[in-house]
Amino acid sequence: MNRRVPAFIVAALCAGLSASALAQLADAPPTLVRSSCDLPHPRVPVESRQNGESGTVTIRFLVGADGNPGSAEVTHSSGFERLDAAGVKWLLTCRFRPRIKDGARVADWTANSIVFDKPRPPTPHADDTTSCEIPNPSYPIESRRQGESGTVLVRLHIPADGWPDKLQVSKSSGYARLDWAAIDWLMTCRFKPARENGSPVAAWANQAYTFNLRD
Repeated sequence: MNRRVPAFIVAALCAGLSASALAQLADAPPTLVRSSCDLPHPRVPVESRQNGESGTVTIRFLVGADGNPGSAEVTHSSGFERLDAAGVKWLLTCRFRPRIKDGARVADWTANSIVFDKPRPPTPHADDTTSCEIPNPSYPIESRRQGESGTVLVRLHIPADGWPDKLQVSKSSGYARLDWAAIDWLMTCRFKPARENGSPVAAWANQAYTFNLRD
């Protein structure tokens, strides 16, 4: 019976990797595919931001042969249950490159550490509807070197507490680095939520940002 060789192994062979290097690649532990996560990094709970909580949590979990994470356990706590839970919740939305053994994908355990930095005071925006930890996105160094610029339009789902929990690129700047820089920045912002009958409610909104090399 012929067994199909995974595409990344074929690519490695074509690239001229040695048999020993290929064996190490095939037997590597599951690897996080960061671009597959619902958000670029965990959403910090509102209470954690308000109380200035920070720390590093290490989470061990089982990655199935399909690349989806399953059972999870905290092996090293950040010191705050809210942050630990936020880390687990985020990782469970991600996909992984599963371990390859004897040419087949297999389930295996892996661990990831997540650092929750101490939140910085928000910077009010001119329109008084948004506050962010920094006033503007960080311009990626490589993007400046390559002369990349453009406008990215992001669609955000903003719950009643004002912290975005879902972000989608509606219109790309044309450069993935700039798109991710905008998303990372918007994750640190708190928005004035929509209101219905006088009470805050969840709603979708659009936010555009232009990366200009002259800035």
